[in-house]
Amino acid sequence: MNRKLYRVAAIVLAVMMLLAVKSVLKPQSVEAVVLDAEMNVKEMLEQLKKDGKPSIIVLYYESECCASSVEYYSEYRKRAMQLLEENKSRAGTLYIDTTKLTEEQAKAVYEMTADYKINIYPTVLLLDTEGELLKTVNGVIDVKYVNEIIDGMVKK
Repeated sequence: MNRKLYRVAAIVLAVMMLLAVKSVLKPQSVEAVVLDAEMNVKEMLEQLKKDGKPSIIVLYYESECCASSVEYYSEYRKRAMQLLEENKSRAGTLYIDTTKLTEEQAKAVYEMTADYKINIYPTVLLLDTEGELLKTVNGVIDVKYVNEIIDGMVKK
């Protein structure tokens, strides 16, 4: 039952991303790719690889359907920003609000998530210096735990 629910949610999210019309892809540090509405996701991901550092990509989705959702997403966003800020000098960082993408960007994000087999939002992707997925963190972000993973990636 839960697998079916996750699949339906993933499909609904993919459709929403493809229908979105506004772009907001926000870099969270001076180390991140400078993003604006004119850039495409594939170019941004390539730039992260060229930087020669591990990367942290936050795929964010916000829902305001009830008070508990607002609280959850507010806390998630806070922890995501803390994670990106704490790692800006040692990893490329990228924050993608999947609810605010142009159609072209939504397609590229959909391709990326399909390649990495991501079907739960919000999630954090931890990529090595070659852009290969090493770990995903779904649900509430434990900043200390993710920082320990980044520590291991940077020491390699």
